[in-house]
Amino acid sequence: MQIIYFSLIAGLIPLIGFALTYKKQGLDKGVWFGCGLAVIELVIVYFWLGVVDYTVVFAIGLFLALGIMSVKSKNELFFKMQPAIMFFAMALLVAYHQLFDQPIFLKYFERYRSQLPAEILNQFNSIPNHETLFTNQSLALGVGLFICSLIMFYVAKKLSVKWWLICRAFVFYVVCFPLSILASIVSLSVGVS
Repeated sequence: MQIIYFSLIAGLIPLIGFALTYKKQGLDKGVWFGCGLAVIELVIVYFWLGVVDYTVVFAIGLFLALGIMSVKSKNELFFKMQPAIMFFAMALLVAYHQLFDQPIFLKYFERYRSQLPAEILNQFNSIPNHETLFTNQSLALGVGLFICSLIMFYVAKKLSVKWWLICRAFVFYVVCFPLSILASIVSLSVGVS
């Protein structure tokens, strides 16, 4: 259960650190503090989970690169684009897997099947046509991530750091949860008929 709570806030800690430091001490210190927190978060994830996914490494690399660009140009926009670029890159990754008939949820389910508790496996196996569910969930995730990237591009360009941080904290959940529910309803109705 702790991993679930941590994954809900992972990635937000460096952004919150940036926003708070930026407000009080300026762009340079905000970016460097946020980047330091991102590296610390990477180390914590590695020691807690024992593995670091390539998407986490990409996110932190992007965080650092855009942070440096912001400091050098004295423009916060580069740094504020990080969530938009990350959402877009993840949408492309999901689309790639979907296009080549390897829906990302199905791929990860198969990869980590042996680590799942028996009760969870039994629940998934009791769902008629759970492959369709994973396929539709993957498609919903890809669409949701693309929508999130568009929203965050707009927010980064037009809104303050405060509103950028608030939108970054909630946009994924507000966009992707309803799409996930819709994908589940469609999948289960197909499985029943």
